[in-house]
Amino acid sequence: RSAPGVNAEGVGTTPGTNRIGNTVNLRDCRINFYIAYPKTTDGALIIPYTGTMCRVLLVDNLKDHTSLVASDVLQTPTYPMTSTYKNTVASGKRYKVLMDKKFTLTSEKPDKAFSWKMKLPKSGRVVHYNGSIDTNPSDLNVSLIYIATDIAPLSPNQPVMKYHVKSSFEDA
Repeated sequence: RSAPGVNAEGVGTTPGTNRIGNTVNLRDCRINFYIAYPKTTDGALIIPYTGTMCRVLLVDNLKDHTSLVASDVLQTPTYPMTSTYKNTVASGKRYKVLMDKKFTLTSEKPDKAFSWKMKLPKSGRVVHYNGSIDTNPSDLNVSLIYIATDIAPLSPNQPVMKYHVKSSFEDA
């Protein structure tokens, strides 16, 4: 997310006013992930003796700038750990899976940290915005899909995901 202007970084969910035109050249994009079971302030698991399988997908929507969900990408979303990808999405969208990471969290190993780097050509990837007020690119929309099995949606034991995105770009 980037807004036109020259005031540098944004705060929280506010886009940074750091692009001059409606085109930027993305030079580098990295994401550091940390996923863990909820813990007390002393570092003990809130609910011990549990385990779950997790799947994290990064999917680029090649058709438009809307987000994708698990049912758009996975053939059988009710079995997300073993499901293959759909050949086509019902709404006519095309997509490219950039990352598909599966792992298990247990009481013995309650955290998982990993990194991802977007593959870009040496010259970078030119990214366009539809207009001067747009903060999201029109031709780059990466959706993050995070699934944890056998845990109810309102359970206090849902694994928490934290991630940090670092991108480098220049005005094109």
